[in-house]
Amino acid sequence: MLTLPSEVIDLLNDGRFTIRHLLRVDLDEGSEGIWNGAYLLEVEEITYTPLAGNMAIDEVPGSIDLDAERVQVQLSGLLSAVTGLFEGVSWSQRPAVLSLAFLNDAGAVIHVLPRFSGFLDRMTISDAADGLCDVTVEIESNNRGLYRSSTRLRSDNDQRRVSASDGFFKYATAAATDTEIPWGRKGAQYPVKPKR
Repeated sequence: MLTLPSEVIDLLNDGRFTIRHLLRVDLDEGSEGIWNGAYLLEVEEITYTPLAGNMAIDEVPGSIDLDAERVQVQLSGLLSAVTGLFEGVSWSQRPAVLSLAFLNDAGAVIHVLPRFSGFLDRMTISDAADGLCDVTVEIESNNRGLYRSSTRLRSDNDQRRVSASDGFFKYATAAATDTEIPWGRKGAQYPVKPKR
């Protein structure tokens, strides 16, 4: 459930608010942040630099089946000097967080709400020699980690390190030799796999 401070709810009810987007990336040298506001903003000891352009975020996907979803962030109207900052930086697969900042009618940030977290997956730079440049960043959801294989071997010894009394791999080995396998928890009183 989304919980907002009462001050933000009052602003929303009165229609006296503005929303800005924040993007934080945790690089090797430390965390960096940009936002589409007009001044330097510090949130949780991270300074967000105002973006010299526009930031648009695609619809943030959500599902209950834990698909490895992604969201696109489009940075447009950038000077070529800004896109040059990405050169030589190890940004691929670095943790990233997209947040919403609620501003009051005076332009001060009242509340920052994290909206999407994941890993920088792809960055496309449309560079122009004389004009403004665009950068499209794709952030892959944290759920992608659920589909990755681990370093475990899935062997009998590996399983016994997890649970010493687990006999699954013993039965799996026996099945390969067409040995009868008792089904259910109570062993032989339940049906067994017939020999071939």
